[in-house]
Amino acid sequence: MIKNLGMLFPSLSAANLTQGRVGKGQQGYKPCGIAPLGYMWNKYGDIILNDDEADTVNIIFKKYLIYKSLSKLAEYLSANNIRSKNTNPFSRAALQTILRNDFYIGVVTYQGEKIKGRHTPIVDKDLFYEVGQILSSNAKRTKKQC
Repeated sequence: MIKNLGMLFPSLSAANLTQGRVGKGQQGYKPCGIAPLGYMWNKYGDIILNDDEADTVNIIFKKYLIYKSLSKLAEYLSANNIRSKNTNPFSRAALQTILRNDFYIGVVTYQGEKIKGRHTPIVDKDLFYEVGQILSSNAKRTKKQC
């Protein structure tokens, strides 16, 4: 019977889903979507650490400080057979997305608002911001060369 109500009133079901996501986002939970590298959803809908992937995230951040180049980082990861969730080599764009994602320091962004997340951070804040400065510096240098 309840299934039929959803079929009769699809907007009601969508509204309930949206309300649930808003509530989760406002409380510091990742409300929906694919779990970032290093995390996974548990059976209760909470986002938890995936230890193997979390190690990969830490390697990505620490090696970027050494190489200071997305291309060189991608080459290092490929040479060491460190792969993405879908077992593909990391692209420069994927690496940049990871390195700029503040979810890794415990922040949830929902509807443009940044909230302290309820998940375990993988990356130290100092490391995250140091990597961010290098990324920004490299981006400015690239724009000047064009």
